[in-house]
Amino acid sequence: MLNLQTLKLAGNAGINFDLEPCDLDPNFFTNGNDFRLRNGKIQSFNTGDILSVCPTPFHGAKILFVNAAPSYFFLVAGLTAVFCFDGTNWTDISSTDGYVDLSDPDQFKWTTCLLGNIPVINNVNHYPEYWSPQAASQILLPLQFSPTETWKQKDFHCKVMRAHKNFLFAINMSEGGTALPYNYRWSHPADNNGLPYTWDPLDLASIAGQASILGNAGELIDGLSMRDSFCLYSTNSVNILDYIGGEFIWSARALSSNQGLLTQNCVVDVYGRHYFLSRDDILVNDGNSINSIAHRSFRTKLAGTIDPIYYYKSYAVVDHSNKEIWFCVPQIGSTFPDLAFVYNYLDEKVSIRDIDPSIVSMTYGLTQFSSSSWNSLTNTWLEALNPWNYDPSSPFAQGLIGIEEPTTTIYNMSSPEIDNETDTFVERVSAQLTDQREVTTISRVFPHIQSTGSVRITFGSQYALGAPVRWGEPQLFTPNNDRKIEPRTTGMLHSWKIETYQGSQFSYSGMDIEFTVNGQR
Repeated sequence: MLNLQTLKLAGNAGINFDLEPCDLDPNFFTNGNDFRLRNGKIQSFNTGDILSVCPTPFHGAKILFVNAAPSYFFLVAGLTAVFCFDGTNWTDISSTDGYVDLSDPDQFKWTTCLLGNIPVINNVNHYPEYWSPQAASQILLPLQFSPTETWKQKDFHCKVMRAHKNFLFAINMSEGGTALPYNYRWSHPADNNGLPYTWDPLDLASIAGQASILGNAGELIDGLSMRDSFCLYSTNSVNILDYIGGEFIWSARALSSNQGLLTQNCVVDVYGRHYFLSRDDILVNDGNSINSIAHRSFRTKLAGTIDPIYYYKSYAVVDHSNKEIWFCVPQIGSTFPDLAFVYNYLDEKVSIRDIDPSIVSMTYGLTQFSSSSWNSLTNTWLEALNPWNYDPSSPFAQGLIGIEEPTTTIYNMSSPEIDNETDTFVERVSAQLTDQREVTTISRVFPHIQSTGSVRITFGSQYALGAPVRWGEPQLFTPNNDRKIEPRTTGMLHSWKIETYQGSQFSYSGMDIEFTVNGQR
């Protein structure tokens, strides 16, 4: 007698490394790469499309999108220069001082923020600078420490500079050649769309000041706004600053004394909550508590993945269009981040994606600066997913943008177009259709798959848990032409693998498995 096992909403189940495969519901997968979980489906990723190549490579290491409507820019800081790209032209906007002293690892220690509409950039081996007005003809200018001195003239450095409301915070200080890794400073609040006139706490007309986080917190790593408060992340702790005014201006309270940030640029804000990368976990901070968002197997994989030498190149970025946070890390033996743990903050699912190891930084911004035209079309009518008359500057034309090192190439990491290098796979091993007492034969499978091309599907079986999987021959399934495949495989446990074929992307939500029971063994 024919039996039917229906698998639905595979994206809601996702991937699970924790339990024995035979104990998992058949909807779960046990391995995979280059996929995302969205709307109950498992979707393939592509590898990214080139938007532009800088004609003067300068080893770009940090990218920031600047919305100066009606103009739009990407600000790229690197080894020897800072450039802006306006969708057509690259312009060197480096300050008159230049950046001749930067080298790895300092090349990758840029931090950026926006104070109102003004970009502020900083590198620990340089001095804070700002870009105003936002125009290709404008070079970066030194940030003032006081009305009479710049940070350079003061000989003050900081590892990180961040904006919070109308304040700027300088984190992990070096003053006059003395390292002060537990110290931070805040500026006097700036006027709207202006800059703070001083950081000097001795100026009695200002509320600028300085303080430190001591104890066993470790050195300060980074900071980020959290609603009305500012959150400071150290090696081993998390502290929150609340504005109280008066003599002390900010009140510090310890949120955690045993969890800290892996490195700078590894914390992001989504709807007033911070998601950040620690040494061995992905955590969420809501201002009152800190909790893990990765189940045990992902924590194990994460802790065993990050390279102990080049971990400082890790970073996090939010893809608002897809409701995802990418935590990008270098795997052991890699110099640059080459793997992303992708967290969907609506579905609360984690997936995995390979990254080209030359992509060293990402930002969220415009993916196209002009509307599509017949001359620019590089694929078929069916494969072109963008409408012809859409506004390229709208929120619907934004996604993740990556910068490549050393060629300083800008990539659209969120491109929906087909990419021949796409190599998505998801795999399930040791699934039970009934129970382990019965031997079953799968005769036909009706996949719930959408694709513009073909998908490769392989089935296999085991006669006992722990026995090797006897894989059959891969079969091509073309959704627009085919209804089913006929794997014809027998065992107590069954396995299947779904892969891209010739770069065709796919979306998978489940399958109907037709089988017969051959008796108990």
